[in-house]
Amino acid sequence: MKICDHCGASNEDSTRFCTTCGAKFPERAQAYTPTPDPEPEPVQATSPEPFNVETPSYSQAYQQPYQQSYQGSYQNNYSYGDQRSYSGLAVAGFVTSLVSLLCCGITSFIGLILSIAGAVSASKKEKKGMGLAIAGIIISALFTFFWVFSLVVSSGAIKSAIDNTDDADIEQFLDALEDELNEEA
Repeated sequence: MKICDHCGASNEDSTRFCTTCGAKFPERAQAYTPTPDPEPEPVQATSPEPFNVETPSYSQAYQQPYQQSYQGSYQNNYSYGDQRSYSGLAVAGFVTSLVSLLCCGITSFIGLILSIAGAVSASKKEKKGMGLAIAGIIISALFTFFWVFSLVVSSGAIKSAIDNTDDADIEQFLDALEDELNEEA
C-alpha cells in the first residue's frame, strides 16, 4: 500500500495518483531501502589543527531535496478532468423522451418541456448535460409532432365520415339497435 505524502490516504501499489487528492506519486525504478552508512576509517590529519567534517548520510542527502520539491510542485494542482455535475432536468428530459418511445409518445410533451428546461439549466449553471437535453428535445419534438399530426388526421377522418353518412343510415342503425335491446328484454 502506498501512503500519500500530501493527504495521508492509503492507495493501491499500482496507482500513479492518489485516489483522494489526485497528487502524483513519485516514479521509482525500484523500492529503496536505506542501508546503514559504513563506519568511517580513521584518517590522520596532515594539518596542524584537526577539524571535524560532518558528512550527510545517504538518506539525508538524496531524500530531503526530493521531498521539498515534491510537496511544493504538486499541491492542489491536479484534477481528474471535468468536475461539473449533470443537470438533473437534462437527464430527466432525456429519460422521459426515451420512455415516450416505449409509450407510443404519450410522455413526449413532458419530455420536451423537461429537455428545454434542462438545456437552459445546463447553459446558465455551467453544468454538463447539454447533449442529453438536445437529444431529448429532438426525440420529444418528433413524437409531439407525430401526436399532433395524428390527432389532426384522425379528427378530419371522423368529421369526413360523419359528413358522408345519411340521416337514413343513422335511423336504420338506431332501429336495429332498439330491436336488439327489445329482444333481450
